[in-house]
Amino acid sequence: MASFPIRTKSLSVFSASAGAGKTFRLAAEYLATALRDPQQPKAFVHILALTFTNKAANEMKRRILDSLRDFSEVADFGDSKGLAEAVCEILEISERELAIRARKTLELMLHDYGSIGIGTLDQFTHKLVRTFALELGLPGQFEVELEQELLLDLAVQELMTEVGTNQALTQVLIAFAESNVEDEKGGDIYPALLDMAAHLSKETSVDALRALGQWSLESHADAQKALQAFQRHLLEAASDVGNAIFQALQGADTSAMSNVNYYTGLAGRLLKREPSDWVPSPSLQKVMEDPMLVYKMAERSKKGPELGQELGRCFQRALELAGQAMLVKEIRKNDRSASVMVELSKALERVLERLRIQPLWKFNRLIHDELGKQPAAYLFERLGERYQHFFVDEAQDTSSLQWANLWPLLENALSAEQGSSLIVGDGKQSIYRWRGSDAESFLDLINRSESSQPPLDDYPSLQGRTEHIPLQDNWRSRTQIVDFNNALFVDLAAQDVFTRPSHATSYQRAPQNPKGKPGGRVYVRLLPKLVQAELWPLALDTLVQDLRDAESAKWAWSDMAILVRDKRQGRAIALRLAKEGIPIVSSELLALSSSSYVVAMAALMNWMLVPRERDRQWAVVQSLHASGLWAVPEEELHLAGVALKDPEAPAFPTALKAILPGFDVDIAWKLSLYEMGEYMARALNIAHLGDPFVLRFLDALHDFSHKQLNRLEAFMAEWACKKDAWSISTPPGMDAIELLTIHASKGLEFPLVYVPFATLKPKDGRSQWMELDWTELFGIDTEAPPSSLLSLKSMKEPKVREPLNAVHPEYVAASERAVEERIFDDYNLLYVAFTRPRDGLTLYLTEEYYGQDIWGHILRTYPGVTDHLKLGDWPAPADRAAHGAAPAQPWPMSQVASDDWTHR
Repeated sequence: MASFPIRTKSLSVFSASAGAGKTFRLAAEYLATALRDPQQPKAFVHILALTFTNKAANEMKRRILDSLRDFSEVADFGDSKGLAEAVCEILEISERELAIRARKTLELMLHDYGSIGIGTLDQFTHKLVRTFALELGLPGQFEVELEQELLLDLAVQELMTEVGTNQALTQVLIAFAESNVEDEKGGDIYPALLDMAAHLSKETSVDALRALGQWSLESHADAQKALQAFQRHLLEAASDVGNAIFQALQGADTSAMSNVNYYTGLAGRLLKREPSDWVPSPSLQKVMEDPMLVYKMAERSKKGPELGQELGRCFQRALELAGQAMLVKEIRKNDRSASVMVELSKALERVLERLRIQPLWKFNRLIHDELGKQPAAYLFERLGERYQHFFVDEAQDTSSLQWANLWPLLENALSAEQGSSLIVGDGKQSIYRWRGSDAESFLDLINRSESSQPPLDDYPSLQGRTEHIPLQDNWRSRTQIVDFNNALFVDLAAQDVFTRPSHATSYQRAPQNPKGKPGGRVYVRLLPKLVQAELWPLALDTLVQDLRDAESAKWAWSDMAILVRDKRQGRAIALRLAKEGIPIVSSELLALSSSSYVVAMAALMNWMLVPRERDRQWAVVQSLHASGLWAVPEEELHLAGVALKDPEAPAFPTALKAILPGFDVDIAWKLSLYEMGEYMARALNIAHLGDPFVLRFLDALHDFSHKQLNRLEAFMAEWACKKDAWSISTPPGMDAIELLTIHASKGLEFPLVYVPFATLKPKDGRSQWMELDWTELFGIDTEAPPSSLLSLKSMKEPKVREPLNAVHPEYVAASERAVEERIFDDYNLLYVAFTRPRDGLTLYLTEEYYGQDIWGHILRTYPGVTDHLKLGDWPAPADRAAHGAAPAQPWPMSQVASDDWTHR
């Protein structure tokens, strides 16, 4: 009898919860497929394994090669013993036969390494595009740019160069800046433009922006004027309805009416400017259905329906006006953004053409639109390979467009007698929707495969050839942690936190069989409800104490990981732990912007661009002092600041020469970016230090000058955007706590995990392009834009949902779907965080938002709990896995020195 479920169908869908041994099983299935036929030792060239990240792809390739080596060369298979047993079980062969087959395949793999088809979905997409560049209308020679943020930043810069020369665009940007100020977002539109530019890389924006590209800025302006006029009309119409209600009541027997103040109250609110005030209350809306409800019960038999009918018509009109006004407000909120986005899209195309590069995000749409019409057999023929077996990992993070491009290839492979496909994922670990991941497609695939239905109705030939295999074991966490998570997430699903059945089913099936070591500790702390300014210090105090308690219990710092939702939380924790002297590995602390030397170099470069600007002069002086490169008392620094404001003081270059005698701005301007950086490092007397931050900064200068522009102003614009993102590599063997976001922790595991802010606050912010017929919706004759960007937000409030639903039910339905998906995504974040630990999990909650749901479960499951819950305990030191980290050592950078470029 097999020790694990064996595949019996050609299309298998694995749902693999956290710690289920997914990587092990994928490797076993790949090896079994490659070694199945002893007469075809080169069968691996017909296998394509696709995963989500380069790191995962490289690790899988390395594991396959190491396993084949162990199978063929090592006695008892060494570290690959478990994999060997699994492959033998799948193929029903002996270990001796496995060694023979593995030896032949390994030799062929090493001689034809390039034919090993293990990579990312993006890499396969890139290969397709390279092969079909001519058909896709791409230039013969082009580079692929993976740095999405860089391209979008260049598009914004390109757009800004037209300000002042393109009058129509200038007016649009001025109006955009004014609307930002009105919304209290500040007058600097650069960050807002970068946020908007992010839409250019989204699959859901491509069609809308393509259609909008046919619209001129003048057309956008005309449409905006029409909406403004319609808004004024709505205010007048609402006032008319209010007056109509007053007029109807004037001749009525109000003594016979029920709650007459409700009617007069609505009439008064209709004279106001806020559309939500125009919405009739639920009791008034009932009058729209039963006119006699305007009267008291005893009076209804004596009265006719005329008054109620007239008021009902007024209420219906008020509801429609409120809905129209709310919808117009939503449209106008983004209408300037839409016109700016179109211009950003055009600016981006100019940048791409000039630099002869293409962004990776464009390829999926190109393949879908152009190659989707071609038969899969033709695509394989052009690629020079025919894949018969597909492995798709992290399927929950695949986008709908990627699925659309994959299915024809998978179906073609499955049409062959020996073809197969294995799709692996976990809906509960889908946390990348902002990148376009479509977890619902994977959940639907599970549902279909359970009943052997084809994955899509378009492929009836796959009827009866699909199966679903859940991997129910947890090999990562100790029993106590698995039991806690099992109970928590199943209970949450039972409390109807999910309104979509597929989301609820994912968590109803969450329970796992603990296969790890017994024991483990779960510690949940309930913190009081406080404003953030008071809560965060309290949470950090508690966290520091818990970390020190763990260290006292003989845990190494490197055994601990702190998971946060966003960088703002991470920055607060990093600063506090640094103040406490607790060693920490964090992208926040390893960012170039955290180095005082680098900040001084950047300030000097920034001053060179506008040398007369006082703020830039002061930034140079301040950064030199902060870095210790100009070691003078605070009083002298203050005097320097005063001198900068004195028009009679010596020119700044003269003062700078006294501080940095080795720096000459005229020499600096004659150098390339990289050489300028080296020159500054020598002038600041830090070149000989081999400082890792300075060396990384020099690398950034070198890379930017070669890949983008060898111009200081362009680099400083890039520095302004990337200074917190650029960082040095983590020193090897450092005994320090790892601080990272939940997104970055996916796929990782740690002995002890701390989640200081487990009370996630729901975030609105998604938006969707929708086609709107203004004539049907508003009665406006002006042509509507081909598509409008609408914010998707919670519509729980009846005074918002009901009027909008009366006018545009599709918008309400889209918003409700977005809220369902947001709740699912947020719980997925918690699930990923809570399933990272091996030995201990510590959570910090407040009774609000999702924390209220979690604490509610704890109160139901563990009666008598007050402000904390402690389950189990840490394993004894002898029962812990070796953490493998050596005490922190100085980083081995001191031996690296930079020579003068002129000596090379």
